[in-house]
Amino acid sequence: MGRLTALAVIAVFVLSSCSDGRFGPWVRTDGSIIESSLLVEYQGFRDCDQLDVTFMRFFGNQYARDPDGVLGDVLAADGSDRVLEYEVLFGDDVLAGLEPQGFTHTARPIGSNVWVEREIYLDPAGREDYLYVVVDGEAIERWIRYEAVCER
Repeated sequence: MGRLTALAVIAVFVLSSCSDGRFGPWVRTDGSIIESSLLVEYQGFRDCDQLDVTFMRFFGNQYARDPDGVLGDVLAADGSDRVLEYEVLFGDDVLAGLEPQGFTHTARPIGSNVWVEREIYLDPAGREDYLYVVVDGEAIERWIRYEAVCER
């Protein structure tokens, strides 16, 4: 290995160790990393005042974790007047109707030294509206479907 290549490898390891890992990588149950063309998670854009929102592109649909309602009223994709709401749910009865997708991610939230395990679930009857992220097998975050883009 040449000196330049060795320095590049060291730089990648150093930079990756500085990352808090909150947006990825997401992995399959066999440990393989999911391609970003299928699943990517990212922070909202400063230009659109969305820094407190986390977005996830999941198999062609975009979802948002918006606990503070930054995005305003978000209507269902079916064209109805139903307003979608981010919510944190609890209980095995909620999980009973959801299907695990086999994708997990271990992350350390900002300002925390504790690592949490997250897993994606879908509701077979409501995939158009919500995506569910189960945190440490307890809290169930219901992310809203949000297809608008930030016009920067």
